[in-house]
This record gives sequence, structure tokens and C-alpha cells, in this order.
Amino acid sequence: MKNFDIIFGVLMGFLLAIFLMIIASSVVTTNFEKCGERYSTPDEVVECMWLLENN
Repeated sequence: MKNFDIIFGVLMGFLLAIFLMIIASSVVTTNFEKCGERYSTPDEVVECMWLLENN
């Protein structure tokens, strides 16, 4: 019975972590979305993303 409880707890923790990651990824905006709203050409978007990631 104790092994089952441990396995069940690990499985529920894993599923909860996956669920929270899915929710967080749908709420948090990415650098691509931020730069895509500001700039129109692909070169400007790439440069904006590079600046956001390296500063």
C-alpha cells in the first residue's frame, strides 16, 4: 500500500506540474509576440528578440 501511495503521489505531482506549465504558457507572452506587435518587418522582429534575450 505504501508503494502505491508514493507512485500515486508522484503521478499526481507530475500531472499538476504539466497542467500548471500549460496554463503559464498560455498566459505569459513570449518575446516573439512582444516584438511582433511593435515591428512589422522580419528583420526588426529578429533584432528586437535578440535585444530582449541578450540584455
